[in-house]
Amino acid sequence: MSETKTTYYIIDRTDDFYKENYQEISFWIKFWFTLQQYSRPSNKSFRQFIEKIKMPFVRDSMYVLGKNVNIQISEKELVIEIK
Repeated sequence: MSETKTTYYIIDRTDDFYKENYQEISFWIKFWFTLQQYSRPSNKSFRQFIEKIKMPFVRDSMYVLGKNVNIQISEKELVIEIK
């Protein structure tokens, strides 16, 4: 029986570097490669995610970035869950 390993990464949405760069797809692609995953979400998926987080914050929500990637969106942080 195989176990699924889940890893969580937290991004601080109040960080100045994040605020200056989160709207750029290159920011997300570079971030993704630092995670050293075997594959990454498509550019289209990243663009749709950027559009989602650009909207004014209303309430906590969940975003499915890919088959094995969920992102919990809260006002002050993003929690990336990779299975």
